[in-house]
Amino acid sequence: MSERGIRVTAEDLETGEGSERVIEPGNYCLVVASPCYVASEQHHANGTTTLILKGRDRSRMATVQVPTTGGSDG
Repeated sequence: MSERGIRVTAEDLETGEGSERVIEPGNYCLVVASPCYVASEQHHANGTTTLILKGRDRSRMATVQVPTTGGSDG
């Protein structure tokens, strides 16, 4: 990831409405589509954040992974 962050662009395919944001280094972006939503968020002392998602349709699950610049994947 660039030291200046990444640019994320999203568009509602039904309405054509869009938005663009810059995600600064050390932050993250999670995009959920209705009826999926973030039900809770927990921040731990070690820097880990746990997000609980609900309303997810496993048969249509999509995952996009962005390379990390630090931390541990294991």
